[in-house]
This record gives sequence, C-alpha cells and structure tokens, in this order.
Amino acid sequence: MENGKQWFHNDSNGLHLLFESFTLEDSNNIWTGYLLVWMICTIERCVTYHLDKKSSDAITRKRLFIILQRTLLYGIATTMRLLYMLVIMYFNTGLFILVVVSLTLSQLFFEVLKLKNHQQDDNGYSDLISTNDDIIIPKIVISNE
Repeated sequence: MENGKQWFHNDSNGLHLLFESFTLEDSNNIWTGYLLVWMICTIERCVTYHLDKKSSDAITRKRLFIILQRTLLYGIATTMRLLYMLVIMYFNTGLFILVVVSLTLSQLFFEVLKLKNHQQDDNGYSDLISTNDDIIIPKIVISNE
C-alpha cells in the first residue's frame, strides 16, 4: 500500500484491496470490495464450523482421508484469516467494521445452526453427548419427584 495511512481513516479512493489490479475508485468497486471481504469472512467461519463438526465423523471414515480433508480445510481457514488480517491492516474504518460485523453475523448463524442440530429430549433438557470417544459424559436425568 503506497502512502498508506497508519491510523483509522475513511478514505478509500485509490485503495488497492488485496490485489494491485483491484482499486477502490468508484462506488461499484467499493461495494464489490465489501462483498469480497464479506465472502472471505463468511467462508472462514464456514470452514471453521466444518472443521469442528468433522471431528465427530472420524469413526465412520478412513483415517487418511479424514486427515487430508481436515488439513485442507485448515489451510483454507488459515488463508481466509490472513486475508482479512491484511484487509484490517489498511486501517480503513469501513473495511474494519465490515470485517467485525461479517465475522460476528457469520458466527451467530453457525451458533444457531449448531443449536438447531442439537437434539433435545421431552423435558427440554439436552442430552450431554461427547464428540470424543475417549471422554464419557453421562446423560443427566432430571425428574419432577
């Protein structure tokens, strides 16, 4: 970033967003840049969610395939994290707020998805099920007696 400001600012005119050829000069480019940053943040949260989820599928598939799949997902998540770190380093207030809001809303979506996928019994109390076979967590039964 040539002549980059090392403090938070709102000036995005002529800012190169991640690539030299992608310059934020007009409103169309700015909105395209915002969409790109939003996609980077959302993809990172999605891949992280799937990394957390894949640990419970380890028994049903071959280990080598799982290791390769998780390694690839980790590489993608790390790349996305580094990309939004670079975006934040532009010190553009709009881009900074966009990254924070995108990550927060994406995390909210996946937290709701996790909660929705979690089974609940008749009393409304959830079963405590371990995703790791080495740890045994008993089911808690609460009676009205």
